[in-house]
Amino acid sequence: MKRLALLLLLLLVVAIPSVYAVSKQYVAPGTALVLKDSGGAGVLPLNGVGAGAGKFSDRLDKGTGSQPATWMWTCTFAFTGTGTVGQTVEVYVSLSDGTSADGGLATTNGTLATDKRRNLKFVGVVVMDSSGSNPTITGWGQAYIPTRYFSNAVWNATSIPFASSANVSSCTFQPYPVEMQ
Repeated sequence: MKRLALLLLLLLVVAIPSVYAVSKQYVAPGTALVLKDSGGAGVLPLNGVGAGAGKFSDRLDKGTGSQPATWMWTCTFAFTGTGTVGQTVEVYVSLSDGTSADGGLATTNGTLATDKRRNLKFVGVVVMDSSGSNPTITGWGQAYIPTRYFSNAVWNATSIPFASSANVSSCTFQPYPVEMQ
C-alpha cells in the first residue's frame, strides 16, 4: 500500500507540471493584400476622395479551406490642403459569404454612401497628426475577418480631400495567424 501511495505521489509530482508547461505563441504573417487605385490585389479608388465622402474596395477572396481570421491593416492617406490635427479617416470592413455582404456593398469597388457605414464592421481610424500643408498620415489596426470574402471601406471625415494622384493613398491587409509552440 505504501508503494502504491509513493508511486502515485511520484506520478503526480512528475506528470502534473508537464501538463501546465508554458508554451509560447507566435504570429506567422501571411501574404499582404494591397488595395489602391490600380496594381494591387484589389482596387480601392482613393484618388481625390472629397471631405465627408467614402469609397469601398473590390471584394477580396481569402481562398478555400481554413483561413486566418485575425488580420492587421495599415492605411496611408495623402491629402491636398492644410490638415486639422485630430480629424480622422474611418476604416471599415464589409464581411461576405459570397452572396450577401455587410451594407449590401457590390463585388466591385464604388462610392460609399453615408448610411452604409452603419452595417459595416468598424476596425479603426487614422488620425490627422499634422497641421501642415498636404499632409500624409498612416495608421495600423487589427480586424477580425472570419469570412472567406471581405471588402475594405474608408470614410474621409476630415475637412480636406485626398490627393488627386493615383496610388498615393492605400490600405494593406495582412493575415496574422497565431502559431502555438
